[in-house]
Amino acid sequence: MKNRKNKLTLNRFEFSALLALLFVVISLAVGSMTDFASNCKNIRDNTIRLHVIANSDSAEDQQIKLAVRDAVLEQYSALLRGQSKSDALENTSALLDEIELTANRLLAEQNINCSARAELVEMYFATTEYGEFTMPAGRYDALRITIGEAKGHNWWCVMFPPLCLPAATSGDALITDTELYRQFGRTSAELVKSAPKYEVRFALLEFFQRLIYKTK
Repeated sequence: MKNRKNKLTLNRFEFSALLALLFVVISLAVGSMTDFASNCKNIRDNTIRLHVIANSDSAEDQQIKLAVRDAVLEQYSALLRGQSKSDALENTSALLDEIELTANRLLAEQNINCSARAELVEMYFATTEYGEFTMPAGRYDALRITIGEAKGHNWWCVMFPPLCLPAATSGDALITDTELYRQFGRTSAELVKSAPKYEVRFALLEFFQRLIYKTK
């Protein structure tokens, strides 16, 4: 009888210890995910995306979309370097008419019978990789350029800080680590550059972000 009582007591102790360990593990996981989400929000808060939507999915319209992308990045991305997000956003807003004119001039030169529109919007993006960089899912400020009926596949990248560049731009114009750290802070910058080790967290974040913005 005594041995049975000791066994029951031991089992209860083990169960309590297991619950305590589980609580610690969950607390650490939640804390880690909270820090991760906070760093991702910091990235979104300091980024301007570029989003170009083609007139249609025809081969010609898709090529025109990329030509518009290259023209806009080549002419305007350098103007935003070394600025704060708020300054870059203000300058992008001031350049909207000129950006739209640049896109429409290219369409006219290519004898494309449709027009482009440039606007600043806030919109949702899924987790996206740009070479060695990964941008977390969520809502971002974006320069959106729609071409014609805007029914074709879209193309997007990060205009500020400049993580994407047109094909005509030389590689030495890519953002440096110093610029990346200045814009995002070291922790968030390392997250953007070390995406593979955070793959599960990026997936979880995207899942919850989709839930949040699907209901809004």
